[in-house]
Amino acid sequence: MTCWIRRNGSQAANAGIVFARGGQMRACGFNFGDHNELRYHWNGANWNWDSGLIVPDNTWTFVALTIAPQGATLSMDSGSGLRSATHSGNHGAEPFDAALHIGRDPNSASRSFRGAMDDIRIYSRTLSPSEIAVAATRLGSAADPNPPQLESRLSSQVHLIWNPSPKTIQSRVYFAADYRSVREGRAEADRGTTTASMWTTPLLGNRPYYWRVDASDGTNWVAGPVWTFQVVAGAAFAFTKNYGIGCGGSQSIVPKCSAAGLPRLGSQSFAIDVERARAQTAAALLIGADSSDLAISGCSLLVRTPWISLPAIVTDAQGRGSTSLPLGTDPALLGVRFFGQYLVLDTGARLFGLASLSDGIHVAIGY
Repeated sequence: MTCWIRRNGSQAANAGIVFARGGQMRACGFNFGDHNELRYHWNGANWNWDSGLIVPDNTWTFVALTIAPQGATLSMDSGSGLRSATHSGNHGAEPFDAALHIGRDPNSASRSFRGAMDDIRIYSRTLSPSEIAVAATRLGSAADPNPPQLESRLSSQVHLIWNPSPKTIQSRVYFAADYRSVREGRAEADRGTTTASMWTTPLLGNRPYYWRVDASDGTNWVAGPVWTFQVVAGAAFAFTKNYGIGCGGSQSIVPKCSAAGLPRLGSQSFAIDVERARAQTAAALLIGADSSDLAISGCSLLVRTPWISLPAIVTDAQGRGSTSLPLGTDPALLGVRFFGQYLVLDTGARLFGLASLSDGIHVAIGY
């Protein structure tokens, strides 16, 4: 885990930075100790080890927690160089089967971080010391791929677009129909460097393709993730895909949305359902043209600039409901995508004590 923090005054003991509590893992993440020093939890233990790394006040500081089987390392850089402290001992893999909290430990309301946070990253492997050092320079891998991951494209020539990290001076593009060639950065997939944040493919056939963008600050290189899309020239396939995490209602149960059928052109029966919501209460489907991940009152708004599908519905005695979305037959609808999320009225729920939110659903209209 890595992120940038700027604390505002002294922090409460055990104030969470990136933290998960519950499930099989009990408590995992990193946090503050008694005197603004970095500490961590792993499998509900190791919380009393003092790293000696004191985070300065009102200063943007890079912080990191890396876990390996033989120990944990906390690192920080507030502008005067990277410092690290290692706690040796057995550290087994954890399932992270509980909600992940940003800026708090859910054990207590007092264990909340006071200040600002940015650029939070969670990795599925242990970063090396050199990789942590590069991350501290604010050089990061490219993000926000377009085409989005796993999307289909109708055109036989595709503009690959990405969002470079602030420190990126140039990027290297890898592109091929072979996954291994891109993942391993082989010469046959290397399409050269660019100072732009777009690269146009040659003419493509109907099949999956893979791409990745590495970033450089002129000295260091950071490898990007491998993304994939599929060319289906002359066709558009209907699909739905859930994404994101909702927030619980008064009974701590998160509503779940799902599609009733496929969003095929001309379908009059397509609908988006909600379940596990509060029984016999109002619920509204929020719809937008783009996804989001806006933190609000401990929840995530997963639809950017949404509008409400009217009329609102009322859930049944089992907490289920459905919003009908009949689709027209105009061919211009082919390939149209939208995003949805349910807002459920529920006194005592997490969203301002008034409502809960479901996970999101991505809908693409096709055949």
